[in-house]
Amino acid sequence: MIKIIYDPQELTSAQENKVRQISEYPQAVRACLASLSEGKNQTIILVQPVLLQWFKNMASRYPQGAFVFETLDARFAVTQRWGMDIPAHV
Repeated sequence: MIKIIYDPQELTSAQENKVRQISEYPQAVRACLASLSEGKNQTIILVQPVLLQWFKNMASRYPQGAFVFETLDARFAVTQRWGMDIPAHV
């Protein structure tokens, strides 16, 4: 399974597999395809909305469940780091 995390504010400190620029897209796609063919799990972090859309377009050509998309925003970061549940109305 390939996990795609959209992190527009770069809240995650992870640097590995982070795709910041459009020029890094082809390399990230090759890594995804290699992981899919080998049956390996991989996480890729995207910071630009256009990259997210391109990965969603690519994922639509594969079986459902091969790709999982997640958005990392401030609410999610607080929940992950401190275990606090912030109500949606806040």
